[in-house]
Formats: sequence, C-alpha cells, structure tokens
Amino acid sequence: MNRFNYIQNIVTHRFIHDVLTCVTQATLKPIFNQARKTATGLIVTTLLLLTASCASVSVDRVVPEKIDLPVKHPYSVSIVIKGGEETKFGGVQEVPIDIFLEAVKQSIVNTKLFSMIEKEPTADYHLELTVYKIFYSNSLSQNKHKVYVDWLLKSAKNNKVIFRKRVATEHEVTLSDALGGDKRLVLATEGAMRKNIAEGIKQLSLVKL
Repeated sequence: MNRFNYIQNIVTHRFIHDVLTCVTQATLKPIFNQARKTATGLIVTTLLLLTASCASVSVDRVVPEKIDLPVKHPYSVSIVIKGGEETKFGGVQEVPIDIFLEAVKQSIVNTKLFSMIEKEPTADYHLELTVYKIFYSNSLSQNKHKVYVDWLLKSAKNNKVIFRKRVATEHEVTLSDALGGDKRLVLATEGAMRKNIAEGIKQLSLVKL
C-alpha cells in the first residue's frame, strides 16, 4: 500500500466514524432524554400516590393544641353527634363525625370545660352536635373547606335549651402544605374541624349555667 492509499484509508475510516457518531447521538439523545423525563415522571407520580394513600383524618390533628377559657363549668356533660356526609370525595369521607366527636371529647377533657363526660341519663347537661360541611373551594393547587356545626346545650333537669349556635369555620391548604390532592383535602378538613371545636368550646365557656 502506497502512502496515498494509506492516507485515503485513514481519512475514509475517520469520516465513517464521525458520521456514525453523529447519527448515534442524534438517534439516541432524544431516547435518553425521554427516558430521563419518563423516569422523573414515574418517581413524582409514585411519591404523589404514596402521599395520597397515606391521607386520612387524624383525631390528634383535629384536637386544638390550646384553648384559653374564661370560665369552666363544675358539671358533667353527655355528648351526642349526628350529621356529616357519607359521600366520599377523592377517597376521603367528607365529614368523619366519629373522629369529630372523639376530638370534642378530648378537647373538653383537656380544657376542663366540664368536670367530666358521662352518659346521657346521668349527666347534668346534654351537648348535641350536628355537623355539616361544604366544599367551599377546591382546585388543583388549593383546598379551602368550610365546616358548619350546630352546637346545642340542654339542661338534663327540664330539657331546656341553654345554648344554641351554628359555628362556621374554614381552613385553606395550598401546594406549599401538601403536594397530593387527597392530603390537601384531609388537611383542609382537619383544619376547619379543629377551628370549629376551638370556637364552639369558647362559646360554651361563656354560657352561664
């Protein structure tokens, strides 16, 4: 092989190598980019699903941390509850009244609003709660829920109504609080319920018994 043919072979091989490199990069780069985007999407989706699957209303988060009461009553009270929606939205019960009831009981014990909680036949007063809730505003990035609860207190002696008030409270949750929609739904519900309990107990503390 003369020097010219040798140089020609080198140039040809180099040209073929460069062409194949360019074709490979042009072909595989979009594939790699798409794979990376897909993997990222799968990770984000998985995290959102895990967040949503763990979303459930908690009694501990519904009980107010601290309520300062001007007056505490040295009497016993019984508590009954009704209402709430059984329809589920996004896999979460709209108004879990059993949790609301337990949170009210714990709040009364924590604040010592009444001396003790007893069953209806033996209690000095009867507290009746009727729970409602509407979805005030829900979007892909925001949940604002408003809860209505009728607080009714009656004397056990003569069944006389001592106190009656409809308490309305709302709570807003955004993407900064939780990514998953179900989680925001739960947090908005818990927040509105927690505020309602705090306000209801404060109002009962002002009642003259």
